[in-house]
Amino acid sequence: MTSIGDNIKKYRKYKKLTQKQLGEKIDKKEITIRRYESGDIEPPIKVLLKISETLEVPYLELIKNTKFDNLRGNEILKLPLLERFDIFYPDIKNELDKVDAINLLLKEKGHNIKDFTEEEYNKIEKMVVNCLDIFATIKKNNK
Repeated sequence: MTSIGDNIKKYRKYKKLTQKQLGEKIDKKEITIRRYESGDIEPPIKVLLKISETLEVPYLELIKNTKFDNLRGNEILKLPLLERFDIFYPDIKNELDKVDAINLLLKEKGHNIKDFTEEEYNKIEKMVVNCLDIFATIKKNNK
């Protein structure tokens, strides 16, 4: 098993960036990048997403073969909501995925799908799909 730091280092070197250069691109000090790569500290999720964008590597590649590679159950709920969508619902392909995504959102706010009427659920579904479309567009434009 590798660490997130090992993966950051691998892709940073592939891009021919120094620790200082990567730090400048993501508004972190060189020492912080060094500590991420050595495993002294793990980057917060938002920082990891910035690193992913900067190194032009999918976020999942940075967590590949690490302890975060196969998050399950309650561990998933500890992740920020947009990150959960990014990891588990990168392209909502079918109705079941859409329902799962909406259920995640509702659970995040302490609700259950059964708490809503069909009309309310349809409104929620429309808003979630619109948000995911916006998120996907932003992500696509940043590549």
